[in-house]
Amino acid sequence: MVQAFIDKMVAEAGETLRGNRFKMKILFPAILAVPDAISRSEFNCLATEAPGATIGTLEKPIYGGHKLKVPGNKVIPDWSCQLRLDGDLVTYRAIIKWIEYADSIATGLRAPDISVFGGAEIKLYSGSDEVKQTWLLKYIFPTDPGPLSFSKEDADAEITQDISWTINDILTNTEQG
Repeated sequence: MVQAFIDKMVAEAGETLRGNRFKMKILFPAILAVPDAISRSEFNCLATEAPGATIGTLEKPIYGGHKLKVPGNKVIPDWSCQLRLDGDLVTYRAIIKWIEYADSIATGLRAPDISVFGGAEIKLYSGSDEVKQTWLLKYIFPTDPGPLSFSKEDADAEITQDISWTINDILTNTEQG
C-alpha cells in the first residue's frame, strides 16, 4: 500500500519542472587556456533566470512633420546566476582571470577583439532527469563576480557566488523533446 502511494507520487512528479533542477555550463573563451576550470564548468545552479530581451524604438521623421516609430536595437539586460563553487576555487580563479582579460582589453592594453567572449548553456530538467528546455547564451563575459559566500549545508560546507554577466548579442531558446 505504501509502495503504491510512493510509486504514484514519483510518477506524478516525473514530469514536473522544478526550479532547482537545472544546470549551467560556462563556455570559457579559448584564449584563457583554463583546462581545469573547463572540466569543472558545469554547475547545479542555486538560482538564475533566462534573461529577456527588449526591442527599443526609434522615431523617424516622415511627411508633414509626423514621426513614425520603428524597431530599434535589441537590448539584453545583464544576467546573473548563483553558483555552487568547487572547493579549491579553480572555477572562481578562471572567472577572475576572464574579468582581468576583459578589463585589459577595455583599458587598451590589448587590441579589442572577440576573444573575450564566451557563452553559457542553461538546461532545465524534469523530475525524471530529462532535459526539457535549453537556453544558449552567446557572446557573454563576466562583469561582477560578487562576494564568495561560505555556508554549511547539512554536514558539508559550501561556497557559493553570485555572478553577473553581460550578454552581448544572441539568446537562443531551444525546446527539447
